[in-house]
Amino acid sequence: MINMKIFQRVIATVLFVAALFLANGVAQAEENKHIQKYTAQIQKNPNDAVAYYNRGLAYDRLFQTELAIKDYSKAIQLNPKYINAYDKRGLDYVNLNQYKMAIADFSKAIALNPKKAIFYRRRGVSYGELGQYELAILDLTKEIEINPKEPMAYYLRGEYYAKLGNRTLAKADFAKAKQLASNG
Repeated sequence: MINMKIFQRVIATVLFVAALFLANGVAQAEENKHIQKYTAQIQKNPNDAVAYYNRGLAYDRLFQTELAIKDYSKAIQLNPKYINAYDKRGLDYVNLNQYKMAIADFSKAIALNPKKAIFYRRRGVSYGELGQYELAILDLTKEIEINPKEPMAYYLRGEYYAKLGNRTLAKADFAKAKQLASNG
């Protein structure tokens, strides 16, 4: 005789997985519609940087990173001050472990908007992935100057201090991160 609770769990799991596949298929179909829409806009106006950027976002949501990078690059070519395109392309380079390319994009985003703290974190983490912990710490310190209530900046900086063997500063940053996170 079959255990009814186990049977119910199996059925619930099968239904959940089926729902996930269905939702994923619907989401992919929706993104493909967006891609078609932005492609049509590009065909009408090949100098539309926003259409390239938006199509890049749709490609990203489908995990088609190389196509997304190509579209972000075209958006940047058309509008060299397109901060969001630099940011998204930089994130894609991070996902591809191309940290030097990511650093170049985050550096350009910082040059265009030096008050946006997240760009420093993203560049700092990229430096950290290359083992350039001192540069990572400088960027995270800049993020903290701009946004001193961000616990993740302290935590990451603490990680890099620890990698450099500075346990005192690492512990201080971890404590600050914990304090800020518990207050949030």
